Amino acid sequence: MIKSIIFYCILLSFLLTHKHSYAQNALNFNDELVVSDWNTSVGLTFDENGKMYVWEKAGKVFTVSDGVKNYTPLIDLSEEVLDYLDHGLNGFALDPKFLTNGYIYLMYVADRNYIDNYGTNAYSRANNDLINKWSIGRIVRYTADITTNFNTIVPNSRKILIGNTLNIRLWTKLYFYDIKMVSN
Repeated sequence: MIKSIIFYCILLSFLLTHKHSYAQNALNFNDELVVSDWNTSVGLTFDENGKMYVWEKAGKVFTVSDGVKNYTPLIDLSEEVLDYLDHGLNGFALDPKFLTNGYIYLMYVADRNYIDNYGTNAYSRANNDLINKWSIGRIVRYTADITTNFNTIVPNSRKILIGNTLNIRLWTKLYFYDIKMVSN
């Protein structure tokens, strides 16, 4: 009991005497707007030549050269990306040998409607019922075209690295089958 009282007295004295500290810019830190007009940008990265790549939550990646935004996206996956709450295009990376191979990597949550119906008559972008629907995370690789100064994607260069729909569906069926077996 005495130890508890001593502990709370020390804690109270610390809280009453402790000065608040606030984040401050470093001495030589420069805070300035480089480019505006983004739709929920998630992150940015630079290649070795200084070109900036900015990705947006809805599934678009843009390039910025010398402070000028290219309004034509490098890639637009917005039809496939599930842009809902915190889901979306959450990661983007350039390959360490990007300037020679053009590889870019994207990590996102795939839209369930797209997974199930894209390429069929049942697919409609307007059909976006998200309640009680599972989805999958995906990591894909595309190749940016060196001949266009990395401003376009090489056609048919998409490679799904993680999140292949067929494998996920099989895993899901096996997983739920195992749970059913265990629970019986």
